[in-house]
Amino acid sequence: MKILVINPGTLPSPALYGGAVETIIDQYTINQSIDFVIYSQVDNCSFNNYKKKNVEYRYIYKEKKKGFKFYTFKILNKIFKNYYFGDVYTSSIIKDLKRRKEKECYDYIIIENIPKFVLPFHIFFKKNIVLHQHNNYLNKKSRLNTSIIKKCSKIITVSNFVKNNIKKNYEKNEITTVYNGVDQEFTKVSNKEITSLKKQLGLNESLVFGYVGRLVKEKGVKEILYAFKEIHKKYPNTKLLMVGSQGFASNKKTDFIDECKKIISELDDAVIFSGFIEQKKLHKYYSIIDVQLVPSIIDDACPMSVLEGMAVGCAQIVTDSGGIPEEVSTDSAIIISRNKLIDNLISKMEILINDEKYRKKLVNNSIKRSKFFTKEIFVKNFLETIVKGGTR
Repeated sequence: MKILVINPGTLPSPALYGGAVETIIDQYTINQSIDFVIYSQVDNCSFNNYKKKNVEYRYIYKEKKKGFKFYTFKILNKIFKNYYFGDVYTSSIIKDLKRRKEKECYDYIIIENIPKFVLPFHIFFKKNIVLHQHNNYLNKKSRLNTSIIKKCSKIITVSNFVKNNIKKNYEKNEITTVYNGVDQEFTKVSNKEITSLKKQLGLNESLVFGYVGRLVKEKGVKEILYAFKEIHKKYPNTKLLMVGSQGFASNKKTDFIDECKKIISELDDAVIFSGFIEQKKLHKYYSIIDVQLVPSIIDDACPMSVLEGMAVGCAQIVTDSGGIPEEVSTDSAIIISRNKLIDNLISKMEILINDEKYRKKLVNNSIKRSKFFTKEIFVKNFLETIVKGGTR
């Protein structure tokens, strides 16, 4: 069997530069009974051609500036209003496939997380398009949604939240939820590594609250900072570890960044930023977090950070956003409402500071629950869902 995978085009495969979708692609392409070809987009020609026994990586190089091709596709899509022409990235892939005469080579084509990509690839392949949907982009009643959904042979969603929103638009399609999974090797951290990293970050005697992910408005980052500011006043032995690319370090000016910088400046060294951490080292940072905060404001479909923190054994405070309540249980995490989010965070953070027994109970139950979300279970369910029931 041979499967073509279309990476979203933001970060390259394999997931050397991070990315939840890219990490998941790495997981299911480990199955050596299937041959995979993966297209992704890179910034420059110096990117290495990585190889696995059963995986061929092919790279499309980004235009440095929005040039003639970019505007040509933009005008065509505006005139015809159907996105069948695609964009520079998708058209470059199709051109390369034509050059290689590979139209009939693939049993399935997996489109990762960009629904509109279905349209130009369906024009080329006609059948066997599988959309792997990691977000809630198909819930809006836009003109193209029904067309995209109809042209998919199958749709695999990362949560029932996403699946149910797609079904509101079009009930007849085959839509299956397959939850993401975490590699159990991810959880293995020695006490020596934990002690060393805590010392390096200045967290030795502190109770550590942590956030892992993009430092953006929709993830509740500002609310975390406001809540921690109040907690730190009352409990000065607490620290906040922010793991992810620090947008606050840039010169970009927005109200959100300015407000966050102001809060951080008032907290001195109580907030620690790790910067970007590559996937293979990320588990070490989860391991030094006592309480993980995931206060998403948006309807997060199935954030990997929740599953990763759960697998390592973090007590968690999460919002009732999107598919997050499907990942956790009330025994493994504290689920709070997005209404009055800062107050809710402060209240639950204080409970976990003062009740070590409850905190340990959440940790133990998190580890137990994580066994339902392993990489092995994900890969098995994902690939079986693609091949079952033939083609359409």
